[in-house]
Amino acid sequence: MAENICVSVRVRPLNKREEECSQREAWRVVDGKSVVPTEHNPRNGQGYSFAFDNVFDNVSTSEDVYDKCARGIILSALEGQNGTIFVYGQTSSGKTHTMQGSESQPGIVPHGISFIFNEIKHVTNSQEFLVRCSYIEIYNENITDLLNPKNSNLKLHTNPKGGVYVGNVTEPVIANAQQAMELISKGAANRQVGETKMNEASSRSHSIFRMVIECRNKSDSSGAVMVGELNMVDLAGSERQSQTQATGARLKEGANINKSLLTLGNVIAKLSEGEQSHVPYRDSKLTRILERALGGNSRTSIICTITPAAVHTEETLSTLKFATRAKTIKNTVTVNEVLDDQALLRRYKKE
Repeated sequence: MAENICVSVRVRPLNKREEECSQREAWRVVDGKSVVPTEHNPRNGQGYSFAFDNVFDNVSTSEDVYDKCARGIILSALEGQNGTIFVYGQTSSGKTHTMQGSESQPGIVPHGISFIFNEIKHVTNSQEFLVRCSYIEIYNENITDLLNPKNSNLKLHTNPKGGVYVGNVTEPVIANAQQAMELISKGAANRQVGETKMNEASSRSHSIFRMVIECRNKSDSSGAVMVGELNMVDLAGSERQSQTQATGARLKEGANINKSLLTLGNVIAKLSEGEQSHVPYRDSKLTRILERALGGNSRTSIICTITPAAVHTEETLSTLKFATRAKTIKNTVTVNEVLDDQALLRRYKKE
């Protein structure tokens, strides 16, 4: 069935740096559905108003975001559908906070992992599950296995059903939420981060935590296995050199980040225009990996994070326009039923 991508916007509070510069809020949330300029916005009076599936103001919690933007997609992955959740926005707008959160306010990833294993626990009498995970980053267009960083410069491959996957990546089978969170901690420690003028711990790479959830009914004699792929993507932030004041390696990183995000924007622009035949997925590794999530066989949720500070009006406007284009994209979602040894559950059963 065809369904639109779910597009949401999260407005973070002004941070300490912005408050110290006496920044005013240039955007406000209306009725949890729209973002409009305030009187402090240089674009005020130009008719800008942006409506989305959800808009979270600066007092919304990460649990609110999870419940409305991610929970349904994660449930679908348990039922054999592909799902992708990703955050998009300028550097220092709250993407990693939304995905990972903190101990006191867990983000989408820890909430989702807890939910998956709680659901599995409740249906073990009638169904059996197998969950495997991988964690990669794309840094300067080079794909590295975050669970085994020596495993770098990984190649992309296409499977017989048209999906793109990363070859030779570490993909352990896990039995509970704690094991999954340990993998994430291990991978996060290997991720490329660096300090810029806008963010003390800026992500310098795109990261993708992927869970493959296999499920079969114990009473099904055919041995059919439903396989759902869930991708949770934390994109690096778009950035302007004039604001980050990056030089040397940081400048090169920023250029590569902006190039892949520009390609992502081009893909979404083409899809929003209905030009399915000339979509430039191959122009970056990020868009090749996200190909199924954008116009393909996946339920997809995009959360765009923005800062309301007047100094960042143009970057925020760019993010809101990106989100508006993404709203028009439709994906065709099907349940993935596997009847061969591509599913580990079948292989294990035979052995």
